[in-house]
Amino acid sequence: MPIDPALASQIQLRALVSALLDEFSHRTNSGASIASLLHPDAAFETPRGVVQGREAIVELFRSLFETRQAAGRKSRHYNANLVVTTLPDGTIEARSLLVALAIEGGQDPKASQLLGDQIDIIAQAENCSVCFKSRKMAPGLMFAMTPERRP
Repeated sequence: MPIDPALASQIQLRALVSALLDEFSHRTNSGASIASLLHPDAAFETPRGVVQGREAIVELFRSLFETRQAAGRKSRHYNANLVVTTLPDGTIEARSLLVALAIEGGQDPKASQLLGDQIDIIAQAENCSVCFKSRKMAPGLMFAMTPERRP
């Protein structure tokens, strides 16, 4: 039975968006630049406010990484339950569950976790690549975790 071209196209689009999310998480966790993943006029919105423009967002994430490094923390980000919709204007809406884990090492290890609703608007470029036009995260659950001390 042949595959429906519309279904194949939707699967390819979902894979492309998933790869973009994974690459953003990898770069955020490792401190690599996210500039090429952002539209020049991108917006990044959290409950703390909105950061507008590629360069300002890049600087924010660079600063956050350096702060984590200085404090001996690592972060891990993961997106799950991805739903991709093509909007009438040709952009893509990607909704997912964001899981962010911050891990502190050392003598007294600690961690915190954030779960939130991630809503991304993604632009498609002529060369078939994609980039974020906007990222909005609405936290649903935040908590701290401290491992049990063993004698």
